[in-house]
Amino acid sequence: ERLPLVGDAIKKVNTALEKNIELEKYTAMAALAMLAEMKADGIRGVYITSGYRTYEKQSSLWYTYIEKESNAHPDWSSSRIEQEVLTYSARPGTSEHQSGLCIDFITGEMTELVNYGSETKNNPYDIGFAETAAFEWLSRNAYKFGFILRYPESKEGITEYNYESWHYRFVGQAAAAEMHETGECFEEYLNRIS
Repeated sequence: ERLPLVGDAIKKVNTALEKNIELEKYTAMAALAMLAEMKADGIRGVYITSGYRTYEKQSSLWYTYIEKESNAHPDWSSSRIEQEVLTYSARPGTSEHQSGLCIDFITGEMTELVNYGSETKNNPYDIGFAETAAFEWLSRNAYKFGFILRYPESKEGITEYNYESWHYRFVGQAAAAEMHETGECFEEYLNRIS
């Protein structure tokens, strides 16, 4: 069965900063159910900070990151800069966020998306998502709602992306449960079943 287009998405989910987050319809329903269960289990202050991105939005992010890395590393070649950005951002047209199947979480305790607070410069009180109760809950329960941690810490060599404790992808309950059981990342799972 064809998944609904993003235009069929539920437009508003529990968001940070009153953002209007778009998601593919079934992803949105699963995300809302998962957030409700988290709240019922006492996990509060968790928000979706990013969902569906247009090509234009992904392009804007990509070029912002290219500029940031260029400024931080003026001696690097454009190829080296692009390779660095590719460890944490997808080229426009290739981002899973453009599918409407991915969500990024943030908590009220966080000021930016990092795994651990020690990554945050000039803010010793900041915490990262991997240090939150929300992350612990998701590690145990996200698969029940059809979500996987898309870029696990131990799988950077396979996913080719840095660890992102906040980034989850909807794959459906059966596939998510199987990956949870085997410990496979998405690439390993796809390789095995194809």
